[in-house]
Amino acid sequence: MGKKDITEKKLEDYPDVFADIVNTLLFNGETVIKESNITAGPTASIYKAETGDSKEQFRDTLKYIRGADILISSIGIENQSDVISHMPIRVMGYDYSSYRQQLIEKNPVRPVITMVLNFSEGKWNKAKSLYDMFGEVAEEIKPYLQDYKLNIFDIRFIDDETIKKFKSDFKEVVCVFKYGQSYAQHFKTEETEMSHSDEVIELMSFLNKKSSFDLAGFKTLKKQKGGRVVMSDVINEIMDRGREEGKVETIYMLIDSGEITLERGAQILGISVEQLKKDRGL
Repeated sequence: MGKKDITEKKLEDYPDVFADIVNTLLFNGETVIKESNITAGPTASIYKAETGDSKEQFRDTLKYIRGADILISSIGIENQSDVISHMPIRVMGYDYSSYRQQLIEKNPVRPVITMVLNFSEGKWNKAKSLYDMFGEVAEEIKPYLQDYKLNIFDIRFIDDETIKKFKSDFKEVVCVFKYGQSYAQHFKTEETEMSHSDEVIELMSFLNKKSSFDLAGFKTLKKQKGGRVVMSDVINEIMDRGREEGKVETIYMLIDSGEITLERGAQILGISVEQLKKDRGL
């Protein structure tokens, strides 16, 4: 399992965050699922391919739901930074594995729900159901086909009223993906200290390909702030780093074009000529 897969799961694995995502996106902010209802479920399952071989598949996050007001066996969350056309079939496989496990354990069959969180830059523009994958379907066979629909949530396009209903650190993730560096203009007055700040930054660093802010930089910032960090601190650091990286790239370009010497470039950057040569691979 890759580092990216593990990172995506860290934040959502916390019961408070998982319950918050489900309650806000599925149940319009109503507290239907409580932290105490949630227990960890298996993210790996085995299925038999058409060749007869046994294959293993992994889903991002799966939680059993126990003791909620409505009967649900489990809820899964899948994170997508890219839009893929075969997602309905993939989700069908995940859900089938959960239903099959209920039968194996001789449990009453309860509903299984899978949520797909789309972190890509655009709205989900590929198949949202099994029907969407078929193209043209003859009228004669339509009555015998079963559809399978996705529960898609386009993170960058969630409306502000919904964002305000989030109670966990996932609110910060949604805000940053939607507004980027203009985050503070929209939600700074509602900021609270992050409970799972390391996991928030890790998730953002992996899913937001434009971010130049990594966990190492965040830990330095966190130390400077005495361990108490809000998202606007992170945004300001990203902006400062972007300006600094722009300055460095400009100096590199001037050196390459011969407009300034290595010595002058090193002086502007406040480093030695030897360090500049090392940074430039010279």
